[in-house]
Amino acid sequence: EGQRVAISRRISNKWRLIGYGIVEL
Repeated sequence: EGQRVAISRRISNKWRLIGYGIVEL
């Protein structure tokens, strides 16, 4: 279960970076 949480956290981090990229555009 710990791995699943880490993966979901990593994905949310990636989407957060993508969101920042869109905002910068």
